[in-house]
This record gives sequence, C-alpha cells and structure tokens, in this order.
Amino acid sequence: MFKNGKVRSPRPLLAVLELTSKCNLSCRHCSFFGLPRLQSRDMSFRQWKRIIDILVDNGCERVTLSGGEPTLYRRLPDIIAYCSRKGLYTAMTTNGIAMTRSLAAKLVEAGVDYVQVSLDGLMKQHETLRGSGTYEPALRALKFLSDAGARVCILCVISTLNDRSIPEFVAMLQSLNIRNIGFERLTPPVGSDRMMQIALRPARLKRALQTIYSLKKEYPEARISLNEPLKVHMDARIRQAIRGKRTPSGGCFAGGFACVISPNGDLRPCTRLPFNAGNLLKMNFNTIWNENDLLNALRNRRMWGPCGACRHRDICGGCRAEALSSYGDLFACDPGCWLQPKRRSNAKFKSAQIG
Repeated sequence: MFKNGKVRSPRPLLAVLELTSKCNLSCRHCSFFGLPRLQSRDMSFRQWKRIIDILVDNGCERVTLSGGEPTLYRRLPDIIAYCSRKGLYTAMTTNGIAMTRSLAAKLVEAGVDYVQVSLDGLMKQHETLRGSGTYEPALRALKFLSDAGARVCILCVISTLNDRSIPEFVAMLQSLNIRNIGFERLTPPVGSDRMMQIALRPARLKRALQTIYSLKKEYPEARISLNEPLKVHMDARIRQAIRGKRTPSGGCFAGGFACVISPNGDLRPCTRLPFNAGNLLKMNFNTIWNENDLLNALRNRRMWGPCGACRHRDICGGCRAEALSSYGDLFACDPGCWLQPKRRSNAKFKSAQIG
C-alpha cells in the first residue's frame, strides 16, 4: 500500500449506497440531514445500476444500502437483486419503521445478505434520540426479518444517554436471541451544540469501549463488534495485524477502503462527512478516486496536532468526522481519543493544507 511514504490509491472494497434522501424519522443525531441540501428526486433504478457497475468494475466487493431510509426507495428489492447478481455482498441498514412481513420476505428473496436495525439502547434512551413510538417497531422489524430468514444485526449509537446501561442492553438482546450487536459512538452533526453535550469524551469513551470488550468475553456466543477507529488502542491483535499493511481491519476507512454514494450520485469519503469528491454520473471514477486532493489527503493521514504526531497514526487515523464536528477542521485530532496530551487544545496548532 505504501510507496515513497505515501499510500497508493486502494480499491473501494465497501460502498455505502444512500438510495434516497427520504426518511420517516427526524433523529436528533443524524448526520445525513446535516449535509448540504441534496436534490429531492432520487436516482432511477437504471442510474443506480450504472453506478453499481462502475463500483464492481473498480474492485468493490460489498455494499450497504442506506439513506435516508432505504425501505422508502420504491425499487429496493430490485437493487438488492441486482447487487446480488453482480456478486456483491449486500447489506442494508434500517430504522425498521416501514418494515412489514411482506417486505422482509421480498428482501430475503431478492438476496439480501445482512440487515442492520438501529436500536440505540433501552426504550427511553432509543426514543430520546429517534422519537416517541420508534422502539417497538424496531423490535418488530427484527422479528419480521428473522422469521423471513434474514441475518440481522443491531446497531447501537453510544452516547452519555446509554453508555452506562450497555451491559443491561446486551443482556436484554441476548434474552431475545439477538446475537449480532454493533456499537459506534455518536458523532454530533456539524454545528449541533445539543448533540455535542451528549457525545462521549475521552475517559468516558474509553470506559464504554472497555465495557464492550468485557461483554465480548462474557457472551462468547454473541458477535459483538465496534465500528470505531480507536479500537486499535484496545486490542493488540488488531494493531499487530494491520501495522505496516493498512489492511481493512482497523482504523478509519474514509476515502480509502470505503466510500459513500449520495442519492444524486456524488461520491463522498464517509457517511458523516459533507464533502463531495465528484459525481459518478458526470465524471470518470478513476479521476475522482485517484486524483481528488481530499481523498488523497485522507489516505495519507495528513493530520496535525496530537493525531498527526501519534505513533499509531497510520493504523488508526482517529475519526475525521469527530474532528470536523468538534473543531471545524477535518484534520484536527479526534476529540474522543484518550491518548492525546491532556489540556492540549487543537487551537494551539496550525492546520496543514490540502493539496
């Protein structure tokens, strides 16, 4: 991956396809609605097939269908079937509100490999973020999907609202025979001071991750995972596996092994980052992927301050969306990292320029 100290452009092994900008919820912590206004009209099935073909031709192996809320995209089963025919491992994420027995059966018949349902803790915690009356539909969606034969997973966004009840939450899921559980920390949308107040800061985030790792040992039959670049600091095995290789098994994937396609065809480095590298319906993929300054800066980890000086920079990278949210600078330090020097502000450093 490295050549003359720089990272050669990798393949986009994973692409998140944001099928629609429509959503049936207004979750307080959603990064999608903090992005620049997108065209209201979704791309056609034919346009999405064109983009899927481009991704496959350039080495993509997995897609996650998202939104907005993907169940609101009229031809969702057709998209899944097409991805499956192209040999892609096809997952999707949903809030579960619009899921029915009939739709669950259609998704399984179309070939979906994995369905992730959002459930942010126990009922009160979940509904504080996602709205009243959203908890039971999520559980009902899990049942519909499981009964239809889908492999299902819970994704829980952790914050100060639910971090101290993680053990109780996992025990509840085990009682419901839900074995696949994923966690990721809340990333406040840029400019959201209210969400900033419930975001986990270093010491508390570290304790939450330690709790999750202990639960992995307590429930060996469960598959508990972390979508968190800082997990490399919790697990020596991950560090050993990826040090010097930059393989897609740890750290930040933004703009490297992963990309996001917006509902209008724009390619972005991450679901939480509001930066458009180019439109796949208008530009050549290789031009966007290989020549975009922002993508290359992310791959080469052009951070400054504590993250830039950290000895784990090349296997971690921190969360760039967290840096942007907290400091207004994509390449500042990750505010959740407990390894950064205490009482040291990003304001003391001058940001490196892209280009």
